[in-house]
Amino acid sequence: MSYPICKILIVEDEVLLADLQKLQLERLGYSVKTVPNGRAAMMSLAVEVPDLIIVDIFMEDVDGLETITMVKQAYPHLKIIATSGGHLAVKMDFLPVAKALGADLVLPKPAELDTLLGLIAKLNSTGLGNTPNPNGPRL
Repeated sequence: MSYPICKILIVEDEVLLADLQKLQLERLGYSVKTVPNGRAAMMSLAVEVPDLIIVDIFMEDVDGLETITMVKQAYPHLKIIATSGGHLAVKMDFLPVAKALGADLVLPKPAELDTLLGLIAKLNSTGLGNTPNPNGPRL
């Protein structure tokens, strides 16, 4: 059985962007929590598993690629949208790598809210499942 996305965890180190996405999504009725990196995301998942994670690729501490890997190991059915605007020092697009590691969908930055909402709608139409691993997440 699948349920519509209601709870979203945003993993984003750019505070202003995270806060803007949170505000926009909350105005549309979503319950949203933000954290600055993958380590904080895994700690948050130990307390509450959302319906969807939106994760940036380039972050300090634990980056998005490592976060996707850890999340998919602990919560294989949890839906993930990976986002990235690239990195000035790196001339490589890491979104295909994120997809290969388990991200359900990818979203290049900058992106309009309507584009993000379209991806959320796509995930809703394909069904969700956030069955947690009984062993819990591991850092």
